[in-house]
Amino acid sequence: MGGRITPPRVGVSRYFRNSISGVLNTIVTPAANVAGIRLAFALIVNDTGGQPGALLAKSSAPASVGDTSAISILVANGGNISSRLAFEVVVPPGLGLYEQAGASGTSTTDVSYEVL
Repeated sequence: MGGRITPPRVGVSRYFRNSISGVLNTIVTPAANVAGIRLAFALIVNDTGGQPGALLAKSSAPASVGDTSAISILVANGGNISSRLAFEVVVPPGLGLYEQAGASGTSTTDVSYEVL
């Protein structure tokens, strides 16, 4: 059998962010994203309530977790539930990266990323 298998670079990135929040947080602004954002790993754990927690991309701050004009990269919907990014994702240039929890809940978000 010929050829080589090149393992993915998952887990190798420039920045890591861990936060617990019940509000909108900006991870990378749209202005700072001039060549894309590579997400190597992301995990969201919903701690309380039935409100969703989300990792979103948009050209401006999302209005809510359910903002239909935002790109939902990862969502954990329900109380005491988690969601993990299954593969590396690249957010296109010009979009910001945001985390947000539902109005009455809190989410723990871990993100490993690189601004390209």
